[in-house]
Amino acid sequence: MVTINSKFNEMIREVKKTLHEITRLEDSYACYYERFMSIPGIVYGERPHTQSDPYHNPNVIWLDKMMETEKRIKVLEETLVPLDKFVATLSEQEKIVMNQLVMNSCSGTELAKQMKVSRTRVYEIKNIIIRKWMNQ
Repeated sequence: MVTINSKFNEMIREVKKTLHEITRLEDSYACYYERFMSIPGIVYGERPHTQSDPYHNPNVIWLDKMMETEKRIKVLEETLVPLDKFVATLSEQEKIVMNQLVMNSCSGTELAKQMKVSRTRVYEIKNIIIRKWMNQ
């Protein structure tokens, strides 16, 4: 049986996966950039280093990987735009709870202590967020 909470929780799981994938791709990009920058440039007039491919340029491989990774990051970031617009409509307390849901930064009890409200109030705020999400 599909409930409102299950749909909302599925959306939260998808956001977490997307954020994790973006982080992974950014790390890959940094690695490709390091490799790109560590390869010495081409000196024209020298013989190529590989005999099988006279036009071999190792910089091109890393540059292509960097460009492909950038494209994938942009596509993933575009999938988060509707969520960003939704979060912009929330109150400050709702934003804090929503951030906790997405980042798993702490439990409901810990969040209640940080916000100086009851744990029941945190769950009420979560239910308000879910209702707003369903009505958008």
